[in-house]
Amino acid sequence: MIKGIKNSIRSVLPIRDPLSQAKGNHTRSFVSYSVMRSGQHLILDWLSRGLKNTFHLNHCWIERNGFCYTFMNWDHLTFKSGSLIEHSKGLSGQKSIERSLQENSYHCIYSFENQTGEDLIHKRFLSKIKGTKIYIIRDPYNCIASNLKLHYKQGTDPKREIKNRAKILSTLLGAASQTEDHRIVINYNKFVQSKDYRCKLASDLGLNESHGSEALDYVPDFAGGSSFSGLDQAPSLKQNVLERWREFESDSLYRDALSEGHLRQLTREFFWDCPEVLKIEQALFRSIR
Repeated sequence: MIKGIKNSIRSVLPIRDPLSQAKGNHTRSFVSYSVMRSGQHLILDWLSRGLKNTFHLNHCWIERNGFCYTFMNWDHLTFKSGSLIEHSKGLSGQKSIERSLQENSYHCIYSFENQTGEDLIHKRFLSKIKGTKIYIIRDPYNCIASNLKLHYKQGTDPKREIKNRAKILSTLLGAASQTEDHRIVINYNKFVQSKDYRCKLASDLGLNESHGSEALDYVPDFAGGSSFSGLDQAPSLKQNVLERWREFESDSLYRDALSEGHLRQLTREFFWDCPEVLKIEQALFRSIR
């Protein structure tokens, strides 16, 4: 009964987002969902540059505030003619966002991390802005390794967070395999490895892929860049991001996280045509088969 009442409240309280009263018009809206350290910043930078005039709201969340839900985000980026002209860091408010908008017509990207978008509030928000949902999926073996590396670097206890992110990744993998209108699924592994994949994706989105190489050589400045190499922009990173798992192959916490629920099964189903991912699973778990 209590759950029913809460759902009823969630279905009627208004959702306030920072662009609802901003001057100007946004022609296309995208809402991305990913686990942290999924390479989402690289992909969203690529998308922002391809859309030309773009407003990217990063690290978003929606919270209850009295008799409404309020959209919040940590920082935002403004792209003009495919180039980044402003990166405003810190908690973004309505007035700050309005000052950043320079174009009468722009595209908008909302980026949610460690959230699945499956709850009622997110579904209402997506409907409100008439947005296209984007799932950005990186293979769990390297994604969890990068998350674990970040926790060890920061000196924090990763046990609860790592298992939680493995569960969120399972949910995203399951959702990405479902048929759904107005959504895009981006395979990060293929994105960094295959120009043909990026060209096909660009074509589906109505973009020119000529900026693709530039995006791959750029490490966006979010949370210190890469967990392993910081803001190093060496081209070899394109290969190294698929080898992060090797540092943790004997780590018990890492292995436990990868054994959560149906994660490995969902990984095999989603990455069925990515032989390097299947080989990682064989290398990690062959000893217990």
